[in-house]
Amino acid sequence: MKILVIFTGGTIGSRVNNMEISPDQSTKYLLIEEYRKYYGNEVEFSFLEPYTILSENITAEKINLLIKTIRENINNGFDGIIVTHGTDTLQFSASALLFAFGSASIPIVMVSSNYPLEDPRSDGQSHFSAAIKLIANKQNNGVIIPWREQNGEISFFRPHSVVSFAERSDRLNCLTDCRYGIINTEGEFVKFSREYFLKPLSFTLSEHPGILVIDPHPADSYSYSLGGVNAIIMRPYHSGTLCTDSPLLADFCKKAQKENIPVFAVNAPSGISYASVGKFDQLGIVSLTDAAYINTYVKVWIGISLGKNGDRLIDFVKE
Repeated sequence: MKILVIFTGGTIGSRVNNMEISPDQSTKYLLIEEYRKYYGNEVEFSFLEPYTILSENITAEKINLLIKTIRENINNGFDGIIVTHGTDTLQFSASALLFAFGSASIPIVMVSSNYPLEDPRSDGQSHFSAAIKLIANKQNNGVIIPWREQNGEISFFRPHSVVSFAERSDRLNCLTDCRYGIINTEGEFVKFSREYFLKPLSFTLSEHPGILVIDPHPADSYSYSLGGVNAIIMRPYHSGTLCTDSPLLADFCKKAQKENIPVFAVNAPSGISYASVGKFDQLGIVSLTDAAYINTYVKVWIGISLGKNGDRLIDFVKE
């Protein structure tokens, strides 16, 4: 079995020095050494390192480079590709790869770690071993994220429904029970039946797309400048609601419409919803049912990078 490992830095490629966590070139092969210690040399690894950063420093340039690196190697006879990545922006990069490669013919597995590998609390080695087991299964494809649960199981997620981490949390969750599969506590891989087909897109992310993201809060004045803004994403309260009684929100939405700037609301509930949600349409807010914020952000980013605006951007995001 041949696997390409693409190192990009992050906590999984870092070490603690003087109370600071930072990338360290000497740590990147710890994953391979530990894996071979327990499982032998049955896997033939190849390695690339297009860049080395802490993932909070990710840019469009870096994501574009990661996509380019995978595109140049995906048809080179590998059974799978593993990308090591930091957790802070893991979901953003995974979502970009999902749009770039769609239902790729081989697994592209995003592997991360909550602590540096030398810390006994680290889950990086568990994620790496799980990624290899997934690839070895020979029945999987596309972009997948493994994550160790509190009970020791490894869950696998597709990037389209994963949500932002809760404050100071390292638990990965999604909008619904959308897990792709698990490795249970007996070490068995179990694939669930949830599948979909996604056509790959060709794009180059722009460095400054002009996306205004608003987390609504009580007493918001909605006095945001729209200079340089191409799209607005509202992140509603947990039940999918906004303060639609606010005349300030109504004025803000009118201002955005006048400037031909779409206003999207993510994670809108399907089925029964609150009366406030029913006012989205009259305010000109485009409601995206069961759409996770990060995946929506990346798709809006791609649309703007492709030159779409106004109604054309709305149509692209809703496709």
